[in-house]
Amino acid sequence: MSPWFALPGKLENQIRPILTKPNEKFLKKPKAFRESVRSISQAVGYSKDGKIIAPKVRQITEFAQNLEDYFEERARIPSNRVESRLMCANQAEAVFDDIRQKSDHQCPIPMNKQKGCLAIMIPGN
Repeated sequence: MSPWFALPGKLENQIRPILTKPNEKFLKKPKAFRESVRSISQAVGYSKDGKIIAPKVRQITEFAQNLEDYFEERARIPSNRVESRLMCANQAEAVFDDIRQKSDHQCPIPMNKQKGCLAIMIPGN
């Protein structure tokens, strides 16, 4: 048995199967359920003062709010930082030509045969 739970040998042998037997109610839950249980347990703790913690709705809600904040920030970054730097092919060509004329590079220019809107970012904009 784990250190938080010590019983005399005979009693431990009777109780151990009860404690380690999986609960049928939760056996067929999807992987996402088990991952959520693990994540919430890690966030609020597994045990305290030798007792297993059963997270309260408030603790789970705080964890869920943190997740929501994270996902909102993750969605906001591309919208605010990346999309404003994307250009269509004709815009990218004009910027490229301007940079090429201002530089003294002698390397051959590769051909780009893409058409329409491209995902081209200009650094520093």
